[in-house]
Amino acid sequence: MVHPVEEALERADTMLENGHPERAIHTLELALFKFSEDARLVVRLAELYAMQGEDEHAASYYLMAMRLDPADPELQARMSGVLDAVKEAVEKLAADSEELPGLRRRKSLDVPRIDLESLDLPEEVLSLVPRDLVVRFRVVPVAISGQTLLLATSDPANRRALEEIGFVTGYAVNCALATDDEINTALQRYYGFKPRKKR
Repeated sequence: MVHPVEEALERADTMLENGHPERAIHTLELALFKFSEDARLVVRLAELYAMQGEDEHAASYYLMAMRLDPADPELQARMSGVLDAVKEAVEKLAADSEELPGLRRRKSLDVPRIDLESLDLPEEVLSLVPRDLVVRFRVVPVAISGQTLLLATSDPANRRALEEIGFVTGYAVNCALATDDEINTALQRYYGFKPRKKR
């Protein structure tokens, strides 16, 4: 039986070959939500973002891979390739993290990016979070894995939202980063809520 990570990597490669790099990235980021310590996913995401010219995202995943410290020589070689491609962005992110030595995880570094517009979210996941919390905190339930719920949000630093939703649902809550526009579109599509324009 094929391991889910290997299956996700194969699916992503097929999507990439068919000209859908955004879908490939999304597939791997959902897999990373379930297998957060798998360096193969992290390195491949760094490569894909570098190929897309999104150096900051590529650098984030490169530094995440560094923390995982894979022993596989092939992964190490591929990490070197990513570093060569986005060295400036890596150095900038690394410098930022050194300014906060007390924090082992930087919130912006470890929050995966998710493309909400490419998803078709199932009702059983959407119904896990009451509509009033979804609208108030501007979050969208995306997936569940065991007792962990993944939320898309444009404000991953909003701990109150994560704690309150975790309390109400009974799930541990992780988040993925989406844009404001993606959140607005999803709120309207799945909940019929049209956000007011910002003042």
